[in-house]
Amino acid sequence: MRFRPMSRKAMDRARRRHRSGRSTRDSHVLDLGRFGYESIGLGLRVQLHLPADYEEDHRPYPLLYMLDGQNVFDRATSFLGQAWDADKIHDALVTRGLVEPFVIATIGSGAERDFLYTPSIDPIEGGGQLALMERLILGELDPWLRNRFRLLHGPQNTGILGSSLGGLAAFHLAWDNPDRFGLVGMMSPSLWWDRNVTHRLVEADEGGPDTPLRIWLDVGTEEDDDDEDDDDADSEDEWLEDFDLIQAVVDLGEALEIRGHDVRTTVAEGAEHTEAAWRERLPGAFLWLFGERE
Repeated sequence: MRFRPMSRKAMDRARRRHRSGRSTRDSHVLDLGRFGYESIGLGLRVQLHLPADYEEDHRPYPLLYMLDGQNVFDRATSFLGQAWDADKIHDALVTRGLVEPFVIATIGSGAERDFLYTPSIDPIEGGGQLALMERLILGELDPWLRNRFRLLHGPQNTGILGSSLGGLAAFHLAWDNPDRFGLVGMMSPSLWWDRNVTHRLVEADEGGPDTPLRIWLDVGTEEDDDDEDDDDADSEDEWLEDFDLIQAVVDLGEALEIRGHDVRTTVAEGAEHTEAAWRERLPGAFLWLFGERE
């Protein structure tokens, strides 16, 4: 694949695209348009945050994919105006010398989110078409990015991070493609999906990565609503009524560690299932995935 860097004019257009007066994203975030029409028949918006010195420094950079991209940089597009401010958090950590700079590629989600972010068919919710996201990212987007931007290759330099169903998707994409993703961020992952198919997969230990993944795994203590009674719940929901999300996260972290993966598990006291809570924990995730290693 021949490297054809994105022209300065094209990068300037990508900076200006869809920047409203109330946008809060940094000037070095590029709007690359929609990807997926060719690979999966759907168009999902992709944005790219480049390190501040990208155009002056000629070195290649690690790459982090972040799901639910509409929430990552910009309060104008994020859910309830609660952006993660990943661009600003990255730049602050780099300025303080806590991480080496890396590129962040975000992929937006829409009405098809439950369909695209889930690895199996849930008996109640359906879904189960994560293979389409895999096709979009690995078959279409990743080659396009690597052909136009200076990016380091190898799983040790490539990560994927998401929250809720996005955290679930990030893990399964890395588990199934350890030759492409070596760094994983699972923030409040929806382990309830398909009766914790994730833990069953790890316990089965069939087809898992031969090389260890480096994983950030977290959950907030105020995310689990198991104490709420629902007398009208269908019998099919009884398993979910008894499901303890916090314990499931802790158990998953232990199971992954037993199998040799490098896991940092965090239970955040008082944290809810919100964009604001994930923003608070994002610096820790960045440090674990991209900071100095012992």
